Amino acid sequence: MNRAREDARKNKVSPKGALSNVSGLLDARRIQYNIPDSVFDITAVYDRILVYQVLKEEREFMDEAGLIIKTRSWQSAERRSTPSGVIISAGCEALDILKSNGMDIGHLVFYTQLAFYRIPVDTILGEDINLVVLRVGEVVGSIDLANALQKRLARIVPKERELPNGSTRVEHCFVDSEGKRWDPVLGFSPDDL
Repeated sequence: MNRAREDARKNKVSPKGALSNVSGLLDARRIQYNIPDSVFDITAVYDRILVYQVLKEEREFMDEAGLIIKTRSWQSAERRSTPSGVIISAGCEALDILKSNGMDIGHLVFYTQLAFYRIPVDTILGEDINLVVLRVGEVVGSIDLANALQKRLARIVPKERELPNGSTRVEHCFVDSEGKRWDPVLGFSPDDL
């Protein structure tokens, strides 16, 4: 990202804690990735989530020495090949599904490459700022969840469930950092398969 565009983007980002509808992890990610305030002017509904696309590691140069600059088309191709982003908003159903599976607003997630719906929310020096529109089931992984599991701040534990016919089945549930058990909710309908 060139210096002028980076400066213009920073001018559209309020200081930490300044947005009343953004807190915690999302507020930290907003500052980390220079996410413009205009991104927070829309809220997801139902089973949808809105994701601000980022690269896990965003570099302007192709090499470590800083001699070869990445073109805009290269950066665009890189974003398409590694679809990752920060969850900005989630509808009520999506939020239930995310929480029951150890994720939340502000998590850095990976999603399916076929996500093609975008909502334009701003333009900065000719660059469109978009939110990716996903169904919650299109999230395929969370870096924050993996970190919590590795640090033992969260766990996934087996649980026996009694079926209507009297037999039992083992299912797994997520246990958050406060010890609360969450029965998993599917991020998709079996009919979608």
